[in-house]
Amino acid sequence: MTTAMTQSGSVEGIVVDGVFRFLGVPYGEAPVGDRRFARPEPRAPWVGTLDATDFGPRPPQPPMATPFGAPPAPGIVDEDCLRVNVYTPSLAGSRPVMVWLHGGGLAFGSANEYDGAPLARANDVVVVMVGYRLGLLGFADLSPCGEACAGSASHGFLDQILALEWVRSNIAAFGGDPGNVTLFGQSGGGVSVLALLGAPAAAGLFHRAIVLSAGPPQPAPPEVVSILGGTLEVDPIDLPERLRALPVERILELQQGIGFTAGGCVDGTVVTQFPVEAIRALGSRGVPIIAGTTRDEGTLLTSMMSGMRPAVLRLIAEGLAAGTFEGGDPSTYLTALGVALGDDPTEIHTAVWTDHFRRTAIRVAEAACEAGPGGWLYRFDVEPTGSLAGELGVTHAADLGFVFDTMEPVDDPALYDARLAEVREVASRWSTVLATFARDGRPDGAMPGWNPYLPARSCLIVDQLDVLETDIDSERQTMWGDRQD
Repeated sequence: MTTAMTQSGSVEGIVVDGVFRFLGVPYGEAPVGDRRFARPEPRAPWVGTLDATDFGPRPPQPPMATPFGAPPAPGIVDEDCLRVNVYTPSLAGSRPVMVWLHGGGLAFGSANEYDGAPLARANDVVVVMVGYRLGLLGFADLSPCGEACAGSASHGFLDQILALEWVRSNIAAFGGDPGNVTLFGQSGGGVSVLALLGAPAAAGLFHRAIVLSAGPPQPAPPEVVSILGGTLEVDPIDLPERLRALPVERILELQQGIGFTAGGCVDGTVVTQFPVEAIRALGSRGVPIIAGTTRDEGTLLTSMMSGMRPAVLRLIAEGLAAGTFEGGDPSTYLTALGVALGDDPTEIHTAVWTDHFRRTAIRVAEAACEAGPGGWLYRFDVEPTGSLAGELGVTHAADLGFVFDTMEPVDDPALYDARLAEVREVASRWSTVLATFARDGRPDGAMPGWNPYLPARSCLIVDQLDVLETDIDSERQTMWGDRQD
C-alpha cells in the first residue's frame, strides 16, 4: 500500500509491477439529486484516508457489445463516476502527465477499460484516466428549460475540464508536472479533446493534444426537450426537476427510446468555437497537436449497422457528412462519393465514416501548423494478425492496444495476435512516440524524420516498418472541396 495527499484528503493506492496505482479517486461530487443535469462541483474534503486500491464506478450507460471480444470493464455502474485512475512510476519527481479521455461516442465506455501502467512504466510519465458523464446524463441540451440549464449540452465536457483542474491542483503529489499536461483521446474522447480546444474554461489546463480517430464537435445538439417532455407529459420548465427524480435506469430507457446519440457540440456556452477556428484564433499561444486515424475507420461502424435498411444507412451517412463539414452543405461531396462507389449505400456509409475522421485530422494538423505550435499527421496501418482479422481491416479502435502498449497475449477472439514479437514491438514503438510528444511537444525524438504536416503534407504511416509519405490524401481532399490544385 502507498498513500498520496490530494487537496481533498489522503488516498491509499497500491504498487503493482513497479507502478503506483490510485484507482477511483473522486474529483467531483456525485452528480445525483439536485446535481444531476447540473454543472459538476469539486469533491469536498473527506476525513481519513480514502481507499483507492480498486476501480470506482463506471458511468451509467445502456448495454453495448464490447468490440473485438474484450472483457467487460471492471467497476460497478453508478452515477458517482466523476473519478480518475492515476498510474505513476514514482510519487517523487516531476514528469510529463498524459490525461486520457475514453471513447464510446460520449454514450458508452469508461476509464476503467484502459491500463495506463505499461505506458507509465516504460516512458516515465504519469497517466490519468478520466471518468465523465455520458449520454443524456452528460450531453442532454436542456437549455430551452431555462437559463439555469445553459451549457447543459456540454456537462460531460465540463466534467473533463473539472478533472483537468484536479490534475493542475493535485498531480504533483503523484510525481507529475502540472505544467506539462498532454490531453489525448480516441473517438468520443478525441471529439472531447477537439471540443476542449474551443472551450474557454479549458484554456491553459493542457499543453499538448493527441487526437485519435475523431470527428469535429457537431454544430448543434440533438433536440430532446420536446421529445422527453412529451414522453413524460411534463412542461419544459418542469422537465429538469422531473428528470432528476427518475431512477437512473429510467433515464437510460428514455435515452434508448428516443435514439439519443451524444456527438458533443459547439453549444455557444461551454464550447464556443469549432476546433480549427479555435486553433487559428489562438495562434502561437495554442498547443502542438498530433492527429490521425486508422486506415479503415468506417468498417467497424458499418458492421454495427448490419441489417439496417439501405435507405436508413443513406440517411445516417448524409447526417454524418453534414457534421463532417461542421454544418456546411455536403451534397457535392456525397454526389462525388456516389459516383466513385457506384451509389452503394453500405460502401458510402463506410467511406463517410472514414472521411469524417480523416478530414478532421488533416484540417486540425494543417491549422496547428499554420497557427505556429505545429501539427503532426499519422495513419495507423498495422494489419490485424489475430483470429478476428478479416474484412474489417485496420478498423476503428484497432490501435488502442498499441497506444497504451498493452498488447499482451489473450484468449481468442482477438484482433491482433500478441504472441507475435512484431506486434508487441510496434506497440512499444508507437506508445513511446506518443509519450515522447507528451514530454517534448514534438515526436521526432522517438521518430526521426517525422516532420509537421506542412509544408510538405507529411504523414507518418504507422506499420511494422514505419513509413513517411507526403500528400497521400490529395484525391480525397479534392473530393471534400479542400483542395483546388
